[in-house]
Amino acid sequence: MITLYLRKPSELEAFAEKHGLTLEVHACEPSAPHPWYALFADSVTKTGKYARSGSTGYGDTPERAIAEYAECIAGKILVVGMGEPTRREIQCPPYWEADQWVA
Repeated sequence: MITLYLRKPSELEAFAEKHGLTLEVHACEPSAPHPWYALFADSVTKTGKYARSGSTGYGDTPERAIAEYAECIAGKILVVGMGEPTRREIQCPPYWEADQWVA
């Protein structure tokens, strides 16, 4: 038996609150390889000069999807409100502190 421990993204939740972001967790289609996915609403990540979509965390549980998403956006720039007058860019920390762990 293998037990995989993932960090609980409590720091991610504080980051979301600080920047007024909404963390969404959705159920995938039944045929998807993972039943859950997580992402910040109305945001894409920026690599270099260009913003792109596709930063999404997938997992077998909502918690694992959130943890995967935290890893996916670590060190990247989030572009929130792309194409809107309220567009803004937010630098994510290079890693998230692992002060709590969940199996």
